[in-house]
Amino acid sequence: MVDGCSTDRTVDLALAAGARVLSDEGRGLPWARTLGVQSSSTRWVLLVDADVVFGPTGAADLLTELVEGGYDALQAGLESVAGPGYWGQALAHHHRTGRSRNWFGLVATVVDRDLMLGVGFDDSFKSGEDIELRWRMRESGLRTAVSRRVVVEHRFAADDFDFALDQFLMDGTGLGRMVRKHGWRGARLALLPFAAAVRAAP
Repeated sequence: MVDGCSTDRTVDLALAAGARVLSDEGRGLPWARTLGVQSSSTRWVLLVDADVVFGPTGAADLLTELVEGGYDALQAGLESVAGPGYWGQALAHHHRTGRSRNWFGLVATVVDRDLMLGVGFDDSFKSGEDIELRWRMRESGLRTAVSRRVVVEHRFAADDFDFALDQFLMDGTGLGRMVRKHGWRGARLALLPFAAAVRAAP
């Protein structure tokens, strides 16, 4: 497990469960993913964010689908949930019903370890690194997909305005870096926050 400088009991609980715990030393999620992959020793690695819950056979089923389907990387389908607050419910609704539901990402993804290290993450991104990685993988001819057989629960950590604003700001920063790095192709993604706002409006 890679810890992102948590201040709760995450590390204690992980150690008690027998996990080996590493720290990203505050360098952010892309670097945390890289550190986790580098520290693994298996042929395949499963990238799982802290807000994702797999079912009892989900990881095995996802790997089976990847091998049988001939994919280079396969993400589980996401069922986003949140607390009763308006902003969390709006975010969850957008994630459940928007086009991005079917976009390959990294929050619950099985991938060949050596391939992942070869493609690499751009750790200058603090958000949106999954979109940037997907573009580079596609340009390299790699086969990625979102599973329709394995669905995991994606839990938003909070449901208040401050949490939604933080998500918006992080996504905006990531989109800005996409525009700088990929030009007009990245600029198209700048429309996503507007689309999300329209979908969430009553």
